[in-house]
Amino acid sequence: MIVYAESNFLLEIALGRENEAGARQILDRAENGAIELAVPVFCLCEPFSTVAYRARKRAQEFRAVQRQLEDLGRGEAHRDLINAVATPLSDVLDVEIRERTQLEDVVGRLLNCANILDLSHAVFIASQGHQATHGLDATDAIVYATVQLDASAGVEEPKVFVTRNSNDFDLEAIRAELDAAGCRLTFSFDDCDA
Repeated sequence: MIVYAESNFLLEIALGRENEAGARQILDRAENGAIELAVPVFCLCEPFSTVAYRARKRAQEFRAVQRQLEDLGRGEAHRDLINAVATPLSDVLDVEIRERTQLEDVVGRLLNCANILDLSHAVFIASQGHQATHGLDATDAIVYATVQLDASAGVEEPKVFVTRNSNDFDLEAIRAELDAAGCRLTFSFDDCDA
C-alpha cells in the first residue's frame, strides 16, 4: 500500500499535536517496510516556515508581556510575581528550539524511509489547473498535483492520500480524480489501512 502524506503529517509528529499517534504509526510502518510512504518534497520544506512563523509570532506576543513584567519589576511590590513568571516565560520562548529539532528529526526519518516526490514542471502546470478548477491556493495545489500525478502513474496497489486539511481537499471533484487514480482520500491518520 502507498500512503501519500503532506505537511500536516510532519507537523503532527514534530509539534506533538492531537493526531500525533496516528501519524507516528504511519511513519513507523514505513520504516518497517509495511507500507510505502510518499511525500511531496514541497511538504518537507513548508513545515520549517510554519515553525519559524509560530516562533516569530510567539516572540512578538511575549515581548509585550516582557515589557509589562519589566515595568512591574521596577518596584518591590511585585518582585515575587516577576520571579515566578520569568522562568516559565523563558521556557515558552525556548519551544522554538524543541519544535525545530523535532521537525528536523522527522524530516531525517522520512528521508530514510519515504519516497520523496519531486516538484516538476508537470506538477507545476497541473497545480495551476487545480487552482483554477478546485479553488486551491498555490501551496495546496502543488501538493495535490504532486499526489494526483504520482497516484495516476499506473501502480496497481492500494493508495491513500491522508491529509488533515478537509477544508480545502474535501471536494467531490478531488475525490473523483483520486478515485480514478485508484487512490482513496482520508482525513484521519488512523484510517490508512488497505
